Amino acid sequence: MLKGEQYVPKFNKSEADRVQILMAVYRVEEKDTDIVVTFNIPLSAVDGGAVAGDNLAKLQSDFDAFVKSFKIVDFDLFA
Repeated sequence: MLKGEQYVPKFNKSEADRVQILMAVYRVEEKDTDIVVTFNIPLSAVDGGAVAGDNLAKLQSDFDAFVKSFKIVDFDLFA
């Protein structure tokens, strides 16, 4: 699992948006592949679309719940 931040310039704006990245990588050894899940959460955005407070905590909680509950039920999805 990984948690980090990046600054992303968008649509020729003068300021970059600050985005929190939550990432989990699952190795599926039986199929020699990886599954990558990311949540990209805007912490500050020029357009005002940032997430903060309780909403940020909820998204982080949702990510944690996803990571703990993720389960592959049909391995035939993989080549």
